[in-house]
Amino acid sequence: MIVFPKLVIEDQTTKTILKATERLLFQEPIQYITGIAHFCGYEFRVNPDVLIPRPETEEMVHWILEDHSDIRGLKIADIGTGSGCIAISLWLRFQDAEVHAFDYSEPALKVAIQNNDELGSQVTFEKMDFLNQDEWPDQKYDVIVSNPPYIPQKNRTFLPSNVAAYEPADALFVPDEDPLLFYRTLAHFAKSNLNPNGNLYVEVHEYYADQVVELFSESGLHDISLRLDMQDRKRMIKASY
Repeated sequence: MIVFPKLVIEDQTTKTILKATERLLFQEPIQYITGIAHFCGYEFRVNPDVLIPRPETEEMVHWILEDHSDIRGLKIADIGTGSGCIAISLWLRFQDAEVHAFDYSEPALKVAIQNNDELGSQVTFEKMDFLNQDEWPDQKYDVIVSNPPYIPQKNRTFLPSNVAAYEPADALFVPDEDPLLFYRTLAHFAKSNLNPNGNLYVEVHEYYADQVVELFSESGLHDISLRLDMQDRKRMIKASY
């Protein structure tokens, strides 16, 4: 037991603090230690099965909210939902929307479903291998949103160790020979699953943003907009069919 003037810390609490401190010294993200990450004003459960939600992704959610503030009954698809932070945040703001969220990782979906239950949202979560077109849903959406893997494997050594060593690799990295793999697939998905005048929103790697814009244009998408994030980095793209 540790005793300070007017403060007594019980042995179990002391052990918890020391264990957490040890994990921090090994550069484990504090969000995984506490099991909580904040996103769009909500608390989300997180663990190493899902990415830690980031402020840049919040900016993409706010862009969607700005564009659709007066539209009711939206149908929204979130591709690669992870913790469910995008899909749940959108449902909590719209509430009359029909939101479907997809991920191929069953452990990630368990986290997302827990967040869905605890935050009182009504998102439908489904397992899907997005790169397999046979698994795509047979329905149309007004909004398709995705924060896909976009970091080439060769850049892994340049990432902070608290990211590279702890966050799920499949949600971060793409093959060096095809860094636009998911954006090409998202363009095809939007072509078959986006309603007329619907919008596709994606988060992008700043170094590949211009290439994604070009890819989308060549795929037949139009009204393509590129936005900078709070650090003035090319970070998110909106396009329509």
